[in-house]
Order: sequence, then structure tokens, then C-alpha cells
Amino acid sequence: MNIVDYIPVGKENAITGERLRLLTGLTDRKIRNEIAIARRETCIINNQDGRGYYQPSNKDEVKRYIYQEEHRAKSILYSLNGAKKYYKKLEGQTELGGIYE
Repeated sequence: MNIVDYIPVGKENAITGERLRLLTGLTDRKIRNEIAIARRETCIINNQDGRGYYQPSNKDEVKRYIYQEEHRAKSILYSLNGAKKYYKKLEGQTELGGIYE
């Protein structure tokens, strides 16, 4: 089975994860994994608006999707800054009975 065969072209034809689950018999996790793998070779868009997945019908849809995903990736990287700073703070400390000194 190729998950791409279940993903329609055009935003107006988007298919929800629930509908994909019913059509394919796969779990939500497996569907997301199959989509992640398929995205290595083709463009599958999910605009995070709850309407579902679709293949683009024009270059503007692709452009918007690229912008959305780049913005999301940058946001994730920025959110790690606090954890990195905290880790560096703890890195030099020794653990004594569960309490850092």
C-alpha cells in the first residue's frame, strides 16, 4: 500500500487522518509514519487547520507549505534554547542524594 494513493490533490479535497484511518485500516501513528516517509519523495500538505492532508494543486500551495514548515522548524529550535542553557548550568554540578549542589 502506498499512502500517497489515498491523499487527494487540492486543498478543497483534503482528507482527514480519521478518514485515512477508516480507508486504510492503519493506526493514526502508522498513517503519520507513512506520510513522513512519503514526504521524502513527494509533497503532502497539512495546513494544521483540521481539514486534513492533500497534495498541492499549484505552486502557491507548495510555497505556503514550505514557509509554514520552515517557520515551525525554527520555532522548535528556538524553544530548545532554554533547555540548553539549563543543561549547561547543571553540567558542572554534582548530584548528591538527588539534590544538585
